[in-house]
Amino acid sequence: MKNLKILIFSSLCLLVASALHGQTMRPPNPGFKNTIGTALSTGAFFDKPAYFFGWSVDYAHVVGEKWILLGGLAYDQEHKTEVKAGEMKVIHTITPNVAVGYAVSRNLAFGFGIGKGMWDTDNSEKKMKFTTSGNLTIGVLASYVILFRGPHGIDVTAGLERGLITPETNGTFELGYGYSF
Repeated sequence: MKNLKILIFSSLCLLVASALHGQTMRPPNPGFKNTIGTALSTGAFFDKPAYFFGWSVDYAHVVGEKWILLGGLAYDQEHKTEVKAGEMKVIHTITPNVAVGYAVSRNLAFGFGIGKGMWDTDNSEKKMKFTTSGNLTIGVLASYVILFRGPHGIDVTAGLERGLITPETNGTFELGYGYSF
Protein backbone atom coordinates (compact mmCIF):
# COMPACT_ATOMS: atom_id res chain seq x y z
CA MET A 1 0.00 0.00 0.00
CA LYS A 2 2.85 2.41 0.87
CA ASN A 3 4.57 1.79 -2.48
CA LEU A 4 1.25 2.33 -4.28
CA LYS A 5 0.85 5.74 -2.60
CA ILE A 6 4.38 6.71 -3.64
CA LEU A 7 3.73 5.55 -7.21
CA ILE A 8 0.44 7.48 -7.43
CA PHE A 9 2.00 10.64 -6.00
CA SER A 10 5.02 10.44 -8.33
CA SER A 11 2.70 9.88 -11.31
CA LEU A 12 0.64 12.95 -10.39
CA CYS A 13 3.82 15.03 -10.23
CA LEU A 14 4.83 13.86 -13.69
CA LEU A 15 1.37 14.51 -15.10
CA VAL A 16 1.43 18.08 -13.86
CA ALA A 17 4.67 18.26 -15.86
CA SER A 18 6.61 21.23 -14.52
CA ALA A 19 9.54 23.31 -10.79
CA LEU A 20 9.50 26.81 -9.58
CA HIS A 21 12.59 29.01 -9.98
CA GLY A 22 14.64 28.81 -6.83
CA GLN A 23 12.31 26.58 -4.88
CA THR A 24 13.58 23.46 -3.13
CA MET A 25 11.55 20.60 -1.74
CA ARG A 26 14.14 19.40 0.75
CA PRO A 27 13.21 16.43 2.93
CA PRO A 28 13.00 17.35 6.62
CA ASN A 29 16.09 17.04 8.78
CA PRO A 30 15.55 14.06 11.12
CA GLY A 31 13.85 15.16 14.35
CA PHE A 32 12.64 18.55 13.03
CA LYS A 33 9.28 19.73 11.63
CA ASN A 34 10.12 23.22 10.27
CA THR A 35 12.80 24.50 7.92
CA ILE A 36 13.74 27.98 6.74
CA GLY A 37 15.76 27.78 3.57
CA THR A 38 17.42 29.66 0.77
CA ALA A 39 18.51 28.54 -2.69
CA LEU A 40 20.43 29.72 -5.73
CA SER A 41 19.01 28.62 -9.06
CA THR A 42 19.74 28.57 -12.75
CA GLY A 43 17.95 27.18 -15.75
CA ALA A 44 17.12 27.43 -19.41
CA PHE A 45 13.96 27.61 -21.47
CA PHE A 46 13.27 24.88 -24.00
CA ASP A 47 11.07 26.92 -26.34
CA LYS A 48 12.78 30.33 -26.52
CA PRO A 49 16.36 31.62 -26.48
CA ALA A 50 16.48 32.47 -22.77
CA TYR A 51 18.09 31.43 -19.50
CA PHE A 52 17.78 32.64 -15.91
CA PHE A 53 19.49 32.95 -12.55
CA GLY A 54 17.62 33.24 -9.28
CA TRP A 55 17.55 33.28 -5.51
CA SER A 56 14.80 32.34 -3.11
CA VAL A 57 13.79 32.06 0.53
CA ASP A 58 11.23 29.57 1.74
CA TYR A 59 9.58 28.04 4.76
CA ALA A 60 8.67 24.35 4.89
CA HIS A 61 6.59 22.45 7.43
CA VAL A 62 6.36 18.68 7.73
CA VAL A 63 2.87 17.25 8.18
CA GLY A 64 2.89 13.78 9.70
CA GLU A 65 6.16 12.08 8.90
CA LYS A 66 6.57 12.56 5.15
CA TRP A 67 4.34 15.31 3.68
CA ILE A 68 5.93 18.72 3.15
CA LEU A 69 4.09 22.04 2.78
CA LEU A 70 6.21 24.90 1.47
CA GLY A 71 5.77 28.62 0.82
CA GLY A 72 8.39 30.91 -0.60
CA LEU A 73 9.41 34.02 -2.44
CA ALA A 74 11.72 33.79 -5.45
CA TYR A 75 13.65 36.44 -7.38
CA ASP A 76 14.89 35.64 -10.85
CA GLN A 77 16.67 37.44 -13.62
CA GLU A 78 15.71 36.19 -17.08
CA HIS A 79 18.04 36.88 -20.00
CA LYS A 80 16.49 36.45 -23.43
CA THR A 81 17.55 37.37 -26.94
CA GLU A 82 14.98 39.54 -28.70
CA VAL A 83 14.54 37.99 -32.14
CA LYS A 84 13.62 41.29 -33.88
CA ALA A 85 16.46 43.40 -32.51
CA GLY A 86 19.05 40.68 -31.87
CA GLU A 87 19.74 42.20 -28.45
CA MET A 88 19.65 40.77 -24.95
CA LYS A 89 16.62 41.68 -22.83
CA VAL A 90 16.84 41.25 -19.05
CA ILE A 91 13.68 40.93 -16.93
CA HIS A 92 13.72 40.82 -13.13
CA THR A 93 10.77 39.04 -11.48
CA ILE A 94 9.61 38.39 -7.91
CA THR A 95 7.35 35.35 -7.56
CA PRO A 96 5.50 34.10 -4.49
CA ASN A 97 5.00 30.32 -4.63
CA VAL A 98 3.57 27.36 -2.74
CA ALA A 99 4.29 23.65 -3.06
CA VAL A 100 3.35 20.26 -1.66
CA GLY A 101 5.79 17.39 -1.49
CA TYR A 102 6.43 13.92 -0.18
CA ALA A 103 9.70 12.69 1.39
CA VAL A 104 10.28 9.30 -0.23
CA SER A 105 13.35 8.68 1.94
CA ARG A 106 15.57 10.51 4.42
CA ASN A 107 17.34 12.26 1.53
CA LEU A 108 14.87 12.35 -1.38
CA ALA A 109 11.62 14.24 -1.86
CA PHE A 110 9.33 14.97 -4.81
CA GLY A 111 6.80 17.75 -5.06
CA PHE A 112 4.71 20.01 -7.21
CA GLY A 113 3.93 23.68 -6.87
CA ILE A 114 2.51 26.82 -8.33
CA GLY A 115 3.87 30.37 -8.52
CA LYS A 116 2.70 33.73 -9.87
CA GLY A 117 5.03 36.48 -11.08
CA MET A 118 3.70 39.47 -9.12
CA TRP A 119 6.41 42.11 -9.58
CA ASP A 120 8.66 42.53 -12.62
CA THR A 121 10.59 44.96 -14.80
CA ASP A 122 8.87 43.96 -18.06
CA ASN A 123 7.48 47.47 -18.60
CA SER A 124 8.45 50.61 -20.53
CA GLU A 125 10.24 52.18 -17.54
CA LYS A 126 12.16 48.95 -16.73
CA LYS A 127 11.34 49.45 -13.04
CA MET A 128 10.09 46.84 -10.58
CA LYS A 129 6.30 47.19 -10.54
CA PHE A 130 3.34 45.15 -9.33
CA THR A 131 1.72 43.33 -12.23
CA THR A 132 -1.39 41.27 -12.71
CA SER A 133 -0.13 39.96 -16.05
CA GLY A 134 2.79 37.93 -14.61
CA ASN A 135 2.91 34.32 -15.67
CA LEU A 136 1.18 31.64 -13.58
CA THR A 137 3.53 28.68 -13.46
CA ILE A 138 3.21 25.07 -12.33
CA GLY A 139 6.09 22.72 -11.73
CA VAL A 140 7.37 19.38 -10.52
CA LEU A 141 10.60 19.04 -8.62
CA ALA A 142 12.86 16.48 -7.03
CA SER A 143 15.17 17.38 -4.16
CA TYR A 144 18.06 15.41 -2.71
CA VAL A 145 19.75 16.37 0.56
CA ILE A 146 23.50 15.85 0.16
CA LEU A 147 24.43 16.84 3.73
CA PHE A 148 22.68 16.76 7.12
CA ARG A 149 24.54 18.31 10.08
CA GLY A 150 22.19 18.68 13.06
CA PRO A 151 19.69 21.39 12.06
CA HIS A 152 21.64 22.28 8.88
CA GLY A 153 21.07 20.73 5.46
CA ILE A 154 22.38 21.26 1.94
CA ASP A 155 20.33 20.02 -1.00
CA VAL A 156 20.22 19.96 -4.77
CA THR A 157 16.92 20.26 -6.62
CA ALA A 158 16.01 19.75 -10.26
CA GLY A 159 12.69 20.54 -11.83
CA LEU A 160 10.56 21.19 -14.84
CA GLU A 161 8.30 24.24 -15.06
CA ARG A 162 5.45 25.19 -17.39
CA GLY A 163 3.83 28.61 -17.77
CA LEU A 164 0.04 28.59 -17.97
CA ILE A 165 -0.56 32.17 -19.15
CA THR A 166 2.53 32.37 -21.37
CA PRO A 167 3.02 28.77 -22.52
CA GLU A 168 6.76 28.24 -22.07
CA THR A 169 8.75 25.42 -20.50
CA ASN A 170 12.06 25.44 -18.67
CA GLY A 171 14.34 23.18 -16.71
CA THR A 172 15.83 24.39 -13.47
CA PHE A 173 18.58 23.41 -11.04
CA GLU A 174 18.93 24.69 -7.47
CA LEU A 175 21.50 24.48 -4.71
CA GLY A 176 19.86 25.08 -1.35
CA TYR A 177 20.60 25.47 2.34
CA GLY A 178 18.06 24.84 5.09
CA TYR A 179 18.02 25.43 8.82
CA SER A 180 15.55 23.17 10.64
CA PHE A 181 13.94 23.75 13.99
